[in-house]
Amino acid sequence: MTENKNPITQLKQYKTAKNEPKEPVKAKNHINTPIKGESSQNRNQSVLALDTFPQVTYTFQQTKWGVANCKKNYPDCFHLKKGLQRQLGVICKNLHQTDRLLAELNTEGKLTAEQQTIAKYYKRLSRYLTKQMQGVIDYVEQVEQAEGEELDALCYRKDESRTDEYRGK
Repeated sequence: MTENKNPITQLKQYKTAKNEPKEPVKAKNHINTPIKGESSQNRNQSVLALDTFPQVTYTFQQTKWGVANCKKNYPDCFHLKKGLQRQLGVICKNLHQTDRLLAELNTEGKLTAEQQTIAKYYKRLSRYLTKQMQGVIDYVEQVEQAEGEELDALCYRKDESRTDEYRGK
């Protein structure tokens, strides 16, 4: 195929190629995106196997450290952490109620097989989040009662010897 060197013809070709309708781009749902050679049943089982979320777990751990540091360094503002405790309690309660509702619908046979799989996944995620939030709720209570050295032990501290080791000192 010979290339057309006429600039007007090239411009016309460019415009027609540019104006051709394109397929709309579909958003990818990474949870439901099949992996090459994977059946839908295997995919659903692998989705249900997701029990841990290390970054989210670490975020909750940072929240706990923030609670302890707030009590130690800013005791006048600790009422904000008590507010966090109440809000997390409300979220946990609502997650539990939704979990019970889905279980009730499932026992009545009102969910399809796909919806049952989604409900199982939701139940695991709900339990994970409830466990993490309940940990923060309990930690706020623990920090509230802590004083002195016990409070210092609950606060996050960098291990200076380890950071010096990486700096080459």
